[in-house]
Amino acid sequence: MKKTFKLLGLLIVLLVSFIYTNNVFNIVKKKDRIMKEVINYKSIHEIKPIEPIINKDEVTIGSSGISVNEELSYKKMKKENRFNENNIVYKSIKPTKKISDLLDYYISRGSTKNNSVSIIFKVKSDYNLNELLNLLDEYNLNITFFIDGYYVENNLSMILDINKQKHEIYNLGYINKYDNNISRINKLLESITLNKSVYCLNEKKNEKYKNICKRKKMYSIFPTITNPNLEELKKVMLKGTIISYDLEEFDISKFDTIYKIIYSRGLKVDYLKNILNEN
Repeated sequence: MKKTFKLLGLLIVLLVSFIYTNNVFNIVKKKDRIMKEVINYKSIHEIKPIEPIINKDEVTIGSSGISVNEELSYKKMKKENRFNENNIVYKSIKPTKKISDLLDYYISRGSTKNNSVSIIFKVKSDYNLNELLNLLDEYNLNITFFIDGYYVENNLSMILDINKQKHEIYNLGYINKYDNNISRINKLLESITLNKSVYCLNEKKNEKYKNICKRKKMYSIFPTITNPNLEELKKVMLKGTIISYDLEEFDISKFDTIYKIIYSRGLKVDYLKNILNEN
């Protein structure tokens, strides 16, 4: 019994000694000239994460920040025994509320970190589709399509063509309704695009559809604006804007003007998945 207490006492002494030595080492390291310069560099160049903006049931995606990894930067520089900006090691800082926490919300705007917007076209038939694809090719633009389940099943060659032109393709449900068959079209699209189907288009905030999508780990997109005229478009054209058009109602002749409005604001068109990426 006495030996057990002696052994326990020895372990406690060793542990306290280790903690003390480690603390002393860290204090000394903090006073090191190189570490001081690393800490100073970090204080100047750190970019804090942008938290998601939640307004009732809607959310604007946040974005990660960037900081200096003091320990790794210090270790690299200590080998040369001098501060060297080229040896700075960075680390990403995620927002407190990450996109994976937002399945209960309607995503109405993407990250404002980049100068990008996303254009969505809903496809339910061939109407206007070839004309639009030709325009996108002419303007060298890649956009996001949400395509009706019946159309997908009956027009696989067109889906392959859209994918070949490097556009994003997601599931619009059957007649824009999401039900328990959602996985069937998801799997079909994923086999073609090789990308996960992680978004539902929910322009009318249908709670039933949102919950069905949530169970499949799919985010509900409630566009910033739907089928806008040119004046309405000008008013909402900011970083992260999500614009949705029904292709059957879209005036193809207005495409050039829409393109010019976006780029006149210093913005570019990007995939939906990119403007919803918090990294």
